[in-house]
Amino acid sequence: MKTPRIAEGTLEPEQLAMVKYAQVITVYISLFPAEAASLSSPSQAVWSRNHHVFDSYGRGGFILADLPRLAKRVEELIGPGNHNLIEQFAEGELSDTLLEEGLMAIAWGVTPWCYSLYSAPDEQSAGILAVDKLGDEPERQGIYRIDPSIQQLSIVPANELAYWPACVQNDWPVIDVAGEGETLHMNLYTQICESVNGLHENPLPSFVLTRSQGKPEAIIPLIDVVIVDEA
Repeated sequence: MKTPRIAEGTLEPEQLAMVKYAQVITVYISLFPAEAASLSSPSQAVWSRNHHVFDSYGRGGFILADLPRLAKRVEELIGPGNHNLIEQFAEGELSDTLLEEGLMAIAWGVTPWCYSLYSAPDEQSAGILAVDKLGDEPERQGIYRIDPSIQQLSIVPANELAYWPACVQNDWPVIDVAGEGETLHMNLYTQICESVNGLHENPLPSFVLTRSQGKPEAIIPLIDVVIVDEA
């Protein structure tokens, strides 16, 4: 069962009810031929909570960043002190620089919802993610530059960037991004799951992170990601 990580903290009764509604149960059914026992063993890579994050984020979306490096570069670019990075990013120059230098990736303007972020521990594990649409084209594709030495990124809700640099001190979830490639892909897949009462269906979005060799020819951030039509 997947439970949003917000449930790890103290919740008000109405928040607890929303968390219970957002929980997801996934049933796996594996079929093997009779000689399956003779097949080579599957990937021995170990999945941890740093390879899958399931949580709820507001309308702003989120950023992925190595926060110490990002904080240092932001101070170099706009000076020390308190800043509202949401306003700074809206002007374009600062966010463009940080994206071009491989210091962050963004999913900006996302429908408020619960969704997963996956980053498999190795290439073989990536082929068996619990996302039944991996054989399909993703609904949205983001392409970013990432510094080759970065192996882990913090996931920061976009609305928290209004309180920079205080938000850097918070204990945000992290996700591992194994590999050495300078291109980070963030692809969005959306499954459909049945509600607990069986009366309607809900989308179950997943952002899948992978790395590849070489620098990206172009940086294509995910902006205005519509998971549910709110009209």
